[in-house]
Amino acid sequence: IAKAVFNAPNVGVVIYQEKVVYANEYICKLLGYSPEEIKNYQIEELVGEEFQEEIRKIRERRLRGERFVVVRKYLRFKRKDGSTGWVLLFADTIFYQG
Repeated sequence: IAKAVFNAPNVGVVIYQEKVVYANEYICKLLGYSPEEIKNYQIEELVGEEFQEEIRKIRERRLRGERFVVVRKYLRFKRKDGSTGWVLLFADTIFYQG
């Protein structure tokens, strides 16, 4: 199932810790970054300013080990070229490489 989700067309997958550690091909193309470039960013740097503080707090809670799900949320994202768009976000806490 995980492989099907990671490679599904029109489904963006991002795994982050302090910074992005994985982004699938779809999300890289959507945001305009290469897989290596996107790893230079914290997740909140990739969203609209009005969402940055909320996403930063979510990242910090997850890094402290809290497990929780964000069921649905419309979120404005920022592309490399400065333009923006909207996505429907589903998020869960996972343990990645320990």
